[in-house]
Amino acid sequence: MSSDALIDALEAVCDRATFLHLVQALIDERTHATRLEEEQPEKYRWSGALEWQHSSIEGYLEGALRCVHDSEGRDDFMAEPSWRAFA
Repeated sequence: MSSDALIDALEAVCDRATFLHLVQALIDERTHATRLEEEQPEKYRWSGALEWQHSSIEGYLEGALRCVHDSEGRDDFMAEPSWRAFA
C-alpha cells in the first residue's frame, strides 16, 4: 500500500471495520519495511524503510502517548472517544 493509500485509510476511519482495515494496512506495510531493512541494513541504518520512524512497538506507543499529551487542552482532539481519534 502506498503512503497516499495509508493516509486515505486513516482519513476513512469512522468505525470498527475501517479502523481494523487501517491497522491491517499498517501491519502489511511495516512487514514489507522490515524485509527491506533486513535485505539492506546499511541503507536503513539511520532511518527506517518506507519512512517508518518507529521499528518497535514501544517507540510507536511512546510517540502516540506524546501526541496525546501534546494535544491536551485542544477542543478538537479526542474530546469524545471515537475510532477516528484512536486511529
